[in-house]
Amino acid sequence: MGGAFSQDVTGIDNGAGGTTDSDATAFEVGVSTSIYNINLVAYGYSGEGVGTTGMLSQGFDATGKKRDSDGGYVQATYVIPMGTKLGVSYGVSKLDDNTADAGLT
Repeated sequence: MGGAFSQDVTGIDNGAGGTTDSDATAFEVGVSTSIYNINLVAYGYSGEGVGTTGMLSQGFDATGKKRDSDGGYVQATYVIPMGTKLGVSYGVSKLDDNTADAGLT
């Protein structure tokens, strides 16, 4: 599976009394496979200006510059003979700071 996103974004405060017009772009890719009672899933994404948690949330810094974001997860599940599904997973989502963000933690 895969997907892509592109959005024109206008009216971003550029920190100099004006606005910056830019775009936000992202792509995602994932795969899932099952063998007997085992299911494996892997998924990842990468973007610029799309932000994190909510679409376009914090996608740009105080000067209107795009922030990079990326992440993904892996998951493994197993269905035991009685029908109960057991699983483990690990995921990460990262929103990079820009130079304008220095010291704002």
